[in-house]
Amino acid sequence: MRKLSSPVMIRWGRPVLNAFPQFLMHGNNDSNVSIKVEEDYVRTMHELTKNINLTLTTFPSDNHQFTDALFN
Repeated sequence: MRKLSSPVMIRWGRPVLNAFPQFLMHGNNDSNVSIKVEEDYVRTMHELTKNINLTLTTFPSDNHQFTDALFN
């Protein structure tokens, strides 16, 4: 299988960028994974395809773990 330099999914041997909606959640105070990782992913995906259904929701005071506050 050939390696791709962009973050795409492969289905039946072809890149698929917008195969399904993506919803990302990230806490701004995450000490395990920098929010820059998510921001870079979102920017790259929007550069690769115009019609991507991708949403990033950030939570200003949350860290890495899910809490009840995320869902209320």
